[in-house]
Amino acid sequence: MKSLRKLLKGIVSDGVIIMVVLVILLLLLIFASNGQSAEDLVLRLFGCMVLMVVALAAAGIYLAIVCYRYGQAKEGLSAIPGFSAERFEREAGRAPQFVRLIAVCDAICYSGADHMACVIPMTDILWVYQPEGTNTLWIYTRDREIHKINVYIKGKGAAENAKKGIRYLMRLIARKNKNVLIGYNPSYEELYKHDFRRLLGMAGGREIADSRWLEKEYIENDYYHMDFQ
Repeated sequence: MKSLRKLLKGIVSDGVIIMVVLVILLLLLIFASNGQSAEDLVLRLFGCMVLMVVALAAAGIYLAIVCYRYGQAKEGLSAIPGFSAERFEREAGRAPQFVRLIAVCDAICYSGADHMACVIPMTDILWVYQPEGTNTLWIYTRDREIHKINVYIKGKGAAENAKKGIRYLMRLIARKNKNVLIGYNPSYEELYKHDFRRLLGMAGGREIADSRWLEKEYIENDYYHMDFQ
């Protein structure tokens, strides 16, 4: 799934920046003292080499974890009942182009600043809202997890586009899963903390739209553009 790789965008540039900063710090450490002896210089160089090896090992472990999480996300997406890779690519291409976030009829896929990929099946979403004054979408799922997703779209008018993007996401979620509780309500938060079973009961019994039919609706009604207003 080519579009899913968008979740990893920027990881190479971030890694290069970190390595450049590390090299600069090591060079400053080496030449921080004036008049140091040859023996001191050798010891300092050796220490810096050890630190560099440790840093590279840590970077390798981090990349391995990122790749593992990406593989898990890809498998989780493919495991959604009725999922179609072809439909995923079509929808991802037509939808608003978020930064490290892809929203389609079957799921919301995202990664944060740490590049760890995550997939939220639409049918797992229980409650969603936007905290006042933020460009963040809080998504509560049926397994009691909370996803705090920063919504961002690059380019001119990024702040306004983020607000449009959140509205787009909430409309998509509501159209797919009519059981979802929309908007902040202190009683929902209280139930989440103390009576989760009751909260689950409040978000059930309604229709779950078929993704094939929903994609057709989005094309026929131009929701890909109309909802991003």
